[in-house]
Amino acid sequence: MAGMYKDSLFRSLFSNKEAFLSLYNAVSGSSYGADTEVVINTLPDTLFTSKKNDVSGIFDRKIVFATEQQASINENMPFRFLSPIARLFENSISDRNAVYRQSLVKLPRPEFIVLYNGSAAYPDKTTLRLSDAFELVEGNAAVNLELTVKVYNIGKGRNTEMVQKSEPLIGYVDFVHTA
Repeated sequence: MAGMYKDSLFRSLFSNKEAFLSLYNAVSGSSYGADTEVVINTLPDTLFTSKKNDVSGIFDRKIVFATEQQASINENMPFRFLSPIARLFENSISDRNAVYRQSLVKLPRPEFIVLYNGSAAYPDKTTLRLSDAFELVEGNAAVNLELTVKVYNIGKGRNTEMVQKSEPLIGYVDFVHTA
């Protein structure tokens, strides 16, 4: 139940351009300004599928930033991001038939972030990989599909330098810690 209010608050707080931009700048170390083109494209929960994401957006048509808030540790986040990123890519293409033509369709570069704020011990930063879930393959078989997710622990007192770079993130961390 606690995770649900954290999730709803996170989604509500970071679904506007200024807060989302502030969050991205904090976790990526970038300095995009208020004049940056940002299209929030968070996927809604639908009647036929529960595959959605917390908050996502496209920066300058070049980067798609998808982020999730997690109150419990979930090593399956790379797998969970697969379906939403495919839908986000489809939604970013104005001509749906372009993928059937010979010329290459350019896609925004994806970045996947999880902000963990649960009570279980977890490192300040880690990277999860989809390939870690693959069954063992004999020999030096190539990994033909990879998706990496950066996980930041934003529990009280964790990753404070990053958290301090975003006023909305500071407020979120403080509120969740006291609630």
